[in-house]
Amino acid sequence: MTPTDRATAYQHPADAVLAALGSDAAQGLVAEEVCRRLAQYGPNELQAEAPTPAWRKLLAQFQDVLIGLLVASSVVWLRELSKAALRLGRAVGAGGAKGGNVETA
Repeated sequence: MTPTDRATAYQHPADAVLAALGSDAAQGLVAEEVCRRLAQYGPNELQAEAPTPAWRKLLAQFQDVLIGLLVASSVVWLRELSKAALRLGRAVGAGGAKGGNVETA
């Protein structure tokens, strides 16, 4: 096993790995070597992943059972709230039609 073997490089002393790679810890690579390696290997960059679309992030929020339960209970609550508002509106409207003292904003 050589110090340049990527899988086992961590098992060797740093000086041995640097020597095998043709580098120097204090000065780094000379400009010519940098150009050569850049041409051979390309830039030292990671490929960025495509961003996750917003709709997929939103959909992922509803994969948990508890979230589904909360959404369902919210729908039931809103339905009951709208029924109560309709009953209140009818009661206020009926009271106003009978001549009661109902002030409107």
